[in-house]
Amino acid sequence: MQVSAVTPLLKCRGVTKRFGALAAVDGVDLDVSPGETIGIGGPNGAGKTTLFDVISGLQAPTAGTVELSGHSLAGLSADRILHRGMARSFQLNSGFDGLSVFDNVLAAVAFGRQSTSGFFLSSRKDRERAWSTLERLKLQDFANDIVENVPVLVRKKLMIATALVNEPQILLLDEPVGGLTPSETDEFIDLIDGLKTGGLTMIFVEHVMRFLTALADRALIMHQGRIIFDGPPSQIGNDPIVRSVYLGSAVIEPAASGGGAHP
Repeated sequence: MQVSAVTPLLKCRGVTKRFGALAAVDGVDLDVSPGETIGIGGPNGAGKTTLFDVISGLQAPTAGTVELSGHSLAGLSADRILHRGMARSFQLNSGFDGLSVFDNVLAAVAFGRQSTSGFFLSSRKDRERAWSTLERLKLQDFANDIVENVPVLVRKKLMIATALVNEPQILLLDEPVGGLTPSETDEFIDLIDGLKTGGLTMIFVEHVMRFLTALADRALIMHQGRIIFDGPPSQIGNDPIVRSVYLGSAVIEPAASGGGAHP
């Protein structure tokens, strides 16, 4: 008896995004299985973030389809896609700068898919969910700090917290360790590895190849809007096309076994 393949959690077919004559994303096909961690690399302007924007509903595709759990996301806004089970972070450390770290997470609960009440009528259950998420990311010591005053690493973790508090089926991370020091990158590797061990499905865009090779089950390399490599991270450096368009300006190092490694 033939065993059927696992149904993809995320399915993209022919996803294209044009800006005039420029195809920022050009006919991308992508299947993401439940529990899979995919890392996307590529030079600046390759279309990585634009692909994220289309998948997460911030921009409508020019052509192609995106499905989550077998359901089309066509025409859905980013907030409705969040309620369907997809959350994402951004390159910039976004947040409500004038609110505390805790209130940022509470706002994400109140307007997210797990809310039991509105923000100004936040229930005890909502507040407990926000606090447990802070503890999960070891942010409880910063709970009362105003976001504009906290370090970059804390802001990075806070973006993850505001996504995780909604218990997404799939998490998209756009350059999660951009701007971090080597030791901070090591800490973030441990954080994401813990989420991976917990079974969360993730896709991340990252230029720090040490981060990508340490965490990704599968690596994609994009160039001029297309996927030019899809395979094991250990094989990226062996692909002649990848080497010719990308690796001339990047160095792949083995995953760090401890502090002090360089991205």
